[in-house]
Amino acid sequence: MEQLITAPITELLSKALSVEPAAVEKVLGAPSKAGMADLAMPCFMFAKDRGTNPAALANELADVLAEAGYQAQAAGPFLNITLQCSDIAETLLPALQKDPQSALRSQCGKNQNVCIDFSSPNIAKHLAFHHIRSTGI
Repeated sequence: MEQLITAPITELLSKALSVEPAAVEKVLGAPSKAGMADLAMPCFMFAKDRGTNPAALANELADVLAEAGYQAQAAGPFLNITLQCSDIAETLLPALQKDPQSALRSQCGKNQNVCIDFSSPNIAKHLAFHHIRSTGI
């Protein structure tokens, strides 16, 4: 579902940077501070490849996204993108109407090992405060 929203942004940025979309997807993510924006992208790696200042590149990319109708701004060497709720709804609702269970399917963790640890306090003994630590973990 997330890719439905980020795919057009990734495509615009990859064209502007002349790189593969996978390179942009790799660094495009949530901002380090909550409330700053919905998506953020550090421009260090791309600026180094171009031999330019990361802050200048972030400004350039913000202009590219602004021309396409996105709300983007440069914050130093970072590109911050704020998504409009109406745009998200217009993107997600038709997909969810077509396949309502698609929101429940996720490829996150697919083909990876998962460790599940169950708490097992001794029921024959008194349960004390120090047992909570391992149960909580």
